[in-house]
Amino acid sequence: MASGPVLGLRPAGADDAAHRPPLAVYLDPNAAWRQRAPHAAVAGTAALGHAPHTLSTRSLRHGMTAPVRGGRTRGHHWVLASLLLVLAGLSAWGVLARVPVYVVALHAPLALDPALQVVMAPVAGQVRVTHLQVGQEVEAGDVLVALDSTAQRLQLEEAQQHLGALEAHRTARRQEGAALEAAWQATAQAAQAAQAEAQSRHDDAVRALQGAQEKVQRLGPLSPLADLQAQKTAVETTHRSLQQLAYAQQVQAAEWGARLAQHQREVVVLEGDLVVAKARVAQHAAALEGTTLRAARAGRLGAVAALLPGTVVQAGAWLGILGPRGPFLIMVDVPPAGTGRHLRAGQPAWLHVPSASGRFAGTLPATVVQVAEAGPDVSIRVVLRLAPETLAQWPLQPLAVGTVVVAVAQQAPITQALRALAQALWDRPRTPPGPVLPANSP
Repeated sequence: MASGPVLGLRPAGADDAAHRPPLAVYLDPNAAWRQRAPHAAVAGTAALGHAPHTLSTRSLRHGMTAPVRGGRTRGHHWVLASLLLVLAGLSAWGVLARVPVYVVALHAPLALDPALQVVMAPVAGQVRVTHLQVGQEVEAGDVLVALDSTAQRLQLEEAQQHLGALEAHRTARRQEGAALEAAWQATAQAAQAAQAEAQSRHDDAVRALQGAQEKVQRLGPLSPLADLQAQKTAVETTHRSLQQLAYAQQVQAAEWGARLAQHQREVVVLEGDLVVAKARVAQHAAALEGTTLRAARAGRLGAVAALLPGTVVQAGAWLGILGPRGPFLIMVDVPPAGTGRHLRAGQPAWLHVPSASGRFAGTLPATVVQVAEAGPDVSIRVVLRLAPETLAQWPLQPLAVGTVVVAVAQQAPITQALRALAQALWDRPRTPPGPVLPANSP
């Protein structure tokens, strides 16, 4: 088959033939082969006895753009159908779906269940052994944390030695007091004997003087016995001796009384020191016992501090939460605004607990078990029940307030949208009407 151009063939629109590909490309399905040998295709058509068909530019353009317009129309139909399907789906979802309605109480005061107890370190020390594990069930008296007790043991031994020395001193002082009491009793008895003897001599002297005076009265003043000076001197001497003994006994009794009183005061001071020493021993014994933290009651451990052997803890540090083995209760004071009569028992709730920095530390699922009735201006007391597993998320810090969220109802989205729209329209602040001025009189 000959190749190359064919003379005498000039299709319509030959002026722009240099800018347009051969016609066989648009007429024959075998476009690739025609592009490689366009003149051969025209020559083949002439050899078959067919006259070459001349195409106008308008018909050519119509044939080229008709499939494009049909594709665009079909694309618009698909887009419209997709939009209708999306609108139908949204309408069905807005009518048939159910979206929960929540009541939220921000920074509501909390009253914790008394069954919740905080495991705190009573004394500062270094952790030696720890048995704190989240979710572990314990019995009353089980060891939770054991601290290093070397310093507490030494202090206790020192206090016990001091107490022993004071008790020995008290025993010696008591013996000394008994000896002083015995010596005073012996001295008093000896003084009483000397007093009795002096009194006896004085009585004898008085009786001798009285007998001599009776004889002088019988014999007369000129008798040899009329001189009574010796008897009078004896009476005065014995009387003076009796007075001296009495004075000496008083002085001696005062001295012994002062010694015994001083000894008694020293014993009282010693007893006070003993009381202080016993209290100190008890304090150090409690501190030694405090190095071993035990479970105060049976229950379940919740959130615990990350402790390792060798960790130093301060006195009063929160080490864990000990709660009941079953559910526990939390009481929340919810403001009456916005709650209405929506709150009731059995509704699901969530408690958002804050961290030390004020951010939310976690969300604890709960269930409303009781709603206390209150007036319109009084906070509503809501009792929440939390599962024991929530103790693992309980914060290790004092918790006084929290955010409570309660799912009070299930409504269709279209209902909520209409209510929100109505509230936005009706509750919108309106401009108060201006004052009406009286008409001017003619």
